[in-house]
Amino acid sequence: MPDYATGPGRTNRAPVVAAYADTGAIDVLCPNCRAVPGDWCTHPDGTPRKIPCPRRLPHNSGGDE
Repeated sequence: MPDYATGPGRTNRAPVVAAYADTGAIDVLCPNCRAVPGDWCTHPDGTPRKIPCPRRLPHNSGGDE
């Protein structure tokens, strides 16, 4: 599994391309923030999320909730 920077010491707030590409999240509409395929997920204030919204991930996107 890839190692993504986390925690209070991280300084890079840009989206992690691998987090979107490796999970396939970049290829689908986000059911949470409504990001279209090819776009980054965003926080409520409009800034890009470092990683995809959890509901955009394939194992969380459908089925019973």
